[in-house]
Amino acid sequence: MGKDVAIVTGGGRGVGRGIVHRLAREGICVVVADLDPRTAEEVAAEVLGFGGVAVARGIDIADQKAVANLARFTQKQFGRIDILVNNAALFYKPRPAWEVDQAYWRKMFAVNVEGTLSCCRAVTPMMRTAGGGRIVNLSSVMYVLGNTTKGVYQTSKGAINALTRALALELARYNIRVNAVAPGSIETPRTVLNICTPEYKAVYLNTGRIPLRRVGQPADIASVVFFLISEASVAITGQVLIVDGGYSLTL
Repeated sequence: MGKDVAIVTGGGRGVGRGIVHRLAREGICVVVADLDPRTAEEVAAEVLGFGGVAVARGIDIADQKAVANLARFTQKQFGRIDILVNNAALFYKPRPAWEVDQAYWRKMFAVNVEGTLSCCRAVTPMMRTAGGGRIVNLSSVMYVLGNTTKGVYQTSKGAINALTRALALELARYNIRVNAVAPGSIETPRTVLNICTPEYKAVYLNTGRIPLRRVGQPADIASVVFFLISEASVAITGQVLIVDGGYSLTL
């Protein structure tokens, strides 16, 4: 039996890159899918550099035809799809929900919710034929928090949680497990410029707002994703695992 094959959307940077690296180091063949083909190719090259197997694919997950083509490409390249990690997401400049226009709302949902569903829909027939599969959706701890400028993003992540539970119930009969991971603050090249600044760390770490007193790393999320696709979690489906160092417990 061949190696497992995974598609990781948004795999070209940050948390997605960390997930790709972890899966590849575990012997999984990875399709690195990203809106920016250049970053996808860079990550795929990194995997090849340490002896893993990866190919890059540029894709906008809001484009349903492109998503269907991604699934067909993966099937043709590797002969199977065992794992889907829906990491790609859009995070617009924060604005109060009552101020956003319809275009802002539609774009956020086209990527975060409809894109996630499109990817699930594209791989499900192949997983059913193969006798099973694993899907992990990336949510956010924001879904349990109140915020004055990220309401639309929060709503989209709440929708992903509901979708995760619905798909888990619908697909259980086909041995397809569907779970979600809800990260808190994760230190990436993008977040060090805003939410993970030195000032943020001083407030949230030194005051105990993050009880474990550490800002999360992409590898932390990658470890939880790997757990959810491994045999160690064979009895787990329809769950949303918060990975935030305990931050949500302090609110």
